[in-house]
Amino acid sequence: MTFDPYRYNLGMKFLTSEWHASYQTTDSKSRTLDDYEPLDRYREHLEKIRSELPVCLVEIYGETDILHDAHIHAVQQIGSDLKVQVLLALLYDPEASTKISAQPAELTYAGVEYLHYRMKDPNGGESDYSPHEIIYNEFDVLDDDLFSHTFLLRSYDELCICARSLLFSRGIAF
Repeated sequence: MTFDPYRYNLGMKFLTSEWHASYQTTDSKSRTLDDYEPLDRYREHLEKIRSELPVCLVEIYGETDILHDAHIHAVQQIGSDLKVQVLLALLYDPEASTKISAQPAELTYAGVEYLHYRMKDPNGGESDYSPHEIIYNEFDVLDDDLFSHTFLLRSYDELCICARSLLFSRGIAF
């Protein structure tokens, strides 16, 4: 059966570019609990689907989203596999109470059924940040042993991947 992306509501559902833009323009002193509501809804959603997600996705999100502020270094498709190389942002090791420098990592998706890059309005404004910086990412469970992983980038573009499995490796040399 051919994958039909129109069967699913793909893309960012909770941590959207619209929410992020309004959150960023709200003064931190005047933020209310409502400003964090999409984060809470996404965490609730993750708890509901956690048992159906590949173990790697659960580990990636964990208590904190380790892909937050990571930079996409390269994307390479080989057959039905897709490799996304990222440079993880400055990390903190709570056990050692020390900061760890940025670290390379690779996400290898196997059985990729769908890959889509949705570009926002290119005239949306300039930024001092890398357009390939990951602001947020969301996971969802589809059917037929498929999951989706969507990245919201600093440029407000989205990268959506639907695959059957995922391997996450740290310390990969680029």
